Amino acid sequence: MCQFDTCTVDDTSLMDCPVPFTCCWEPEFSIEQVNNLLMDQLDCIAQEIDLCLDDFQRASIDEIRLLLYWRHAFNVNHGRDNWPQFFAIPFFEAGGSFSPGRERDTNEFYGLPFGNNGHTAAGFTMGLDLDFVETIAVGGEFGYTHFFGKDFECFRLPNDKLQNNIFPFRTNVHVDPGHNFYYAGKMAARNFLGRLSMFFQYVTLQHFEDCITLQQCDTAFVPHVLADKTGFKVKLANIGFTYDFSPNLTFGFLWQAPFSQRNAYRSTTVMFGVTGYF
Repeated sequence: MCQFDTCTVDDTSLMDCPVPFTCCWEPEFSIEQVNNLLMDQLDCIAQEIDLCLDDFQRASIDEIRLLLYWRHAFNVNHGRDNWPQFFAIPFFEAGGSFSPGRERDTNEFYGLPFGNNGHTAAGFTMGLDLDFVETIAVGGEFGYTHFFGKDFECFRLPNDKLQNNIFPFRTNVHVDPGHNFYYAGKMAARNFLGRLSMFFQYVTLQHFEDCITLQQCDTAFVPHVLADKTGFKVKLANIGFTYDFSPNLTFGFLWQAPFSQRNAYRSTTVMFGVTGYF
């Protein structure tokens, strides 16, 4: 049973709500009033509405994917003098995924989901690579992912269009995530400077808005207010270098650099790796 989800917007039901409401608001509040009555009371408000403000640290399996992959290399300009020799390599990938990890608890303010937050997904990727012999490789691709809907119990939802981030009340909902589209262009050069190789990829990823519906109709909630904020778009670059110290040992470096974000975290990722061949 969800706590606080019986509260509605009429006066009689608000009498039992743990957070005090009044029917008539003053037109303006001073900064001192806002700080004393709201901002300085954040911990008390969170405790009354059962919202955890602690740091989020968890370990779990993120996602498991099952994919089918096809590609074929066409030798272009084979045997033709004075023409560049290269391989045209179209490829296609299709499959699905599921997230066995822990779903996000909306009572944890800083909590994050693992994988796709319990949603199964299916999608495909297709593209074309042009591999010029002993020089560079360039290519492009695009992909689409569909996420299947899922029911959630005691899900925090706004009950006013002005609410943001902190929602006092909870109810049961059905969530249909929006589609994902992504586009990428890439370039790679192997051993372009001695034993040094490089890789560059530019990626644009867009997630369309989710559809959130109540399992039981209740006019106290406005799920579209939260759904309108679920879409996001990111543009980033993956820049990598590898150096072959021997035929059996390679050191690598990867930098994922953000360009622009909308409704998404601006995160930077740096990774080092060592690969051994036996």
